Amino acid sequence: MSQILQTPPTQRTTFDVVKTGLRPQWVRYLVAGVGAAAVDLSVFHLLATVVLPCVGEVMSETVRSQRFMIDKTFAFLIANVSSYTMNSRWVFEQGRHRESTEVTLFVSMSVLSYLGGMQLGRFLIEFFAAPSHLAAVACIGLATIMNYVIRKTVVFRR
Repeated sequence: MSQILQTPPTQRTTFDVVKTGLRPQWVRYLVAGVGAAAVDLSVFHLLATVVLPCVGEVMSETVRSQRFMIDKTFAFLIANVSSYTMNSRWVFEQGRHRESTEVTLFVSMSVLSYLGGMQLGRFLIEFFAAPSHLAAVACIGLATIMNYVIRKTVVFRR
């Protein structure tokens, strides 16, 4: 593998690039993402069923949407800490920015994708009466796509 990395970029094949960079990183990103999603959904489920219910109780879509946003916000905060830890230590290479700048960029970009996902979740609940858990999964799906692109091109780019 070290021979491939020492080969000048013009002599590398597509297979070499996939083998050394893209595929393993996608696999690591997928595993880290599943881990962060599990944290997010577990915390959300606990909050949404026990602390501030927005699942399994009769209430208006507006009240359910408001509770959903509060539950999802706390779940996001906890999941984002685990996501940063996994992404910065295992998925992407650190080094483009000082650690404080990297954390600030990571959190800022995560908040942007969180806000996009939150609007999608509210939309699904209020206009389609979607179940809260489905809205939560949709938030994670949108955030995953946005986060990968932003993290790859801005936060952890060398």
